[in-house]
Amino acid sequence: MVLESKKKVLLNRTFVIGCGKLGASIANERAKKGKNVIVVDSHNDAFLYLSKDFSGDTGICDAMEIKTLKKHGLANAREVIITTGDDNTNIFLCYAISKLCS
Repeated sequence: MVLESKKKVLLNRTFVIGCGKLGASIANERAKKGKNVIVVDSHNDAFLYLSKDFSGDTGICDAMEIKTLKKHGLANAREVIITTGDDNTNIFLCYAISKLCS
């Protein structure tokens, strides 16, 4: 995973998994409000949807790599927003993350 860090604080982080139009829109909105945001996607081109003044972190990662997401503070996330283009991936992530956080 490649992680481009612009902020050091990991607590109360918003994780956006999937940086298509919806994921990027949510990440941009949260970052504009001063939230600590990380958005991950498996395609580098997806980050082109982020605004030029996006202040959060980005990571190139397969969304199914729970260990990698966990390594970057997923367990401390205040919210996790899943917007991948694959319903099966979204369902799996909801299940896996709920087990991780319970």
